[in-house]
Amino acid sequence: SETSTKNTLGSSEVPVVAILIQGGYDCVRFVLDHLKKQFPVVIIRGSGGLAELLAYAYSEFKHRAQSRWDVEFVENFLKPELSNKIVYHFPKLRENSLARNMFRDRILECVRYAQQQQQIYLTVLNIHSHTCNLKNLDQYILQALFKSQKPENNNWHEQMQKDLLLTLDWNNPRVALTEVFRKDPSNKFKAGLEKSGILPEKVEE
Repeated sequence: SETSTKNTLGSSEVPVVAILIQGGYDCVRFVLDHLKKQFPVVIIRGSGGLAELLAYAYSEFKHRAQSRWDVEFVENFLKPELSNKIVYHFPKLRENSLARNMFRDRILECVRYAQQQQQIYLTVLNIHSHTCNLKNLDQYILQALFKSQKPENNNWHEQMQKDLLLTLDWNNPRVALTEVFRKDPSNKFKAGLEKSGILPEKVEE
């Protein structure tokens, strides 16, 4: 959906997540549009193209600027380094400084929208890392959805039920344990489901 944060089928809400694999010059506009609408975006680092540039910029921003928009760091380090990487991945932009700078600035704008308040809308999966296994892509997508989710303090029980149903639909009890039940430290929600028979008394990881 390009016009709403969620698709609606009858009374059911269908979460939306975007996955960026490689990606060309024009893809940055679509990624930025998704982030502005608060759709989570999963980037596959190691696939080349825009995915490589976005993953690099976001990683540097998180670790060097500590998720704080440091103007001096961005101007003096990140912009020059990102420009060099753009030329490497998109050689045709070497002689076109206007297009290159516009591309760079849109990538940095994506980074600015990656985290809004307490919600995280950008997830990077590095396919060259031993901790990343694309066989678990469904798990990573669910985790990206939950990281982008705004807490519903007045309706937390209903939200947890929706989250749990989503993990069960995807047959992913591990995410239910790590992402859903952890929102309820008292374990009252989990205990209630076990008592009603919706969950077995012991959920295996």
